[in-house]
Amino acid sequence: MNSTATIRHFRHFVALAETLSFTRAADQCNLSQSAFSRSIAALESDLDVALVDRVGKRCELTTVGHAVLEHARHVVFEADELSRCVSIHAAGETGQFRLGVGATPSALLSDPLLVYVANHYPKLRFGLARGSVDEQMAELRARKLDAIVVDARSVIATPEMHIDHLADLRAGAMCRRNHPLARRGGAVEFADLLDFPIASTSWSTEMARLLVSACGSTAHPDEIIKLRCEDPPSLLHVTLHSDAIFLGALAVGRRLIEGGELVALNLDAAGVESRFALVRLAGRSVPPVYAHLHEFIKRQFALHVGTDDACPS
Repeated sequence: MNSTATIRHFRHFVALAETLSFTRAADQCNLSQSAFSRSIAALESDLDVALVDRVGKRCELTTVGHAVLEHARHVVFEADELSRCVSIHAAGETGQFRLGVGATPSALLSDPLLVYVANHYPKLRFGLARGSVDEQMAELRARKLDAIVVDARSVIATPEMHIDHLADLRAGAMCRRNHPLARRGGAVEFADLLDFPIASTSWSTEMARLLVSACGSTAHPDEIIKLRCEDPPSLLHVTLHSDAIFLGALAVGRRLIEGGELVALNLDAAGVESRFALVRLAGRSVPPVYAHLHEFIKRQFALHVGTDDACPS
């Protein structure tokens, strides 16, 4: 091996490996096809191996090409992180931060977090994105998001993920104060809920398992949810103005419960809790503002843990 290979060559090879097309990879790298081909040829010459086999208009990685790809991705990632580390520390509090949130975290965090950033970091370009856990994880891995706040039970823990626990928030059922079930008083069985429309967000596989374990086989969210929406405030609105039952984190209805507009039903759903966490890529540099945002988010979740104490068990 000579010493002429550069990060640019490895970046081009990664693009080729991901597209398996010289044409598409060249377009992706903003190069002419001839210039791109010369770059790949230069890398192969430097390594003294064939990295790809040309098959018509397509190409396939050779056995050694697959081995080199993992190292090439690491080289490109580390180079990008070095550049990012320098830029974010040079920017200080004037850089950017993109946070992804699931449905429940969005309801609990969006307003206070945006106010906090506006008051304390007015020069920070702050983005708040909402989506499903799968969407958030894909955006995080693609480095389009700096961190996400989701139910940790929905995240497969791997060495690439850094997971900071925030809080466990209990799930339960809520209805309007004049609802037939609220007027009845006392404990309710899960079967009692099924006489009314169930309103909820999407449930992860693990949360669904916990609900079925606590309340029986007829409690699976996929079967019982009649009004599904990823915007908890909208679900609370329909719960206030109909006989619908809200099923989910009691914390999202905390103020309405304290104000007497909603009632947390005395439903035995012990152990059905969302375990919220702040998740980021373990090897990725974080801006100076990250620690302050992390602390604020953790304090916000701590405010809602007490909701469990105020609601029936």
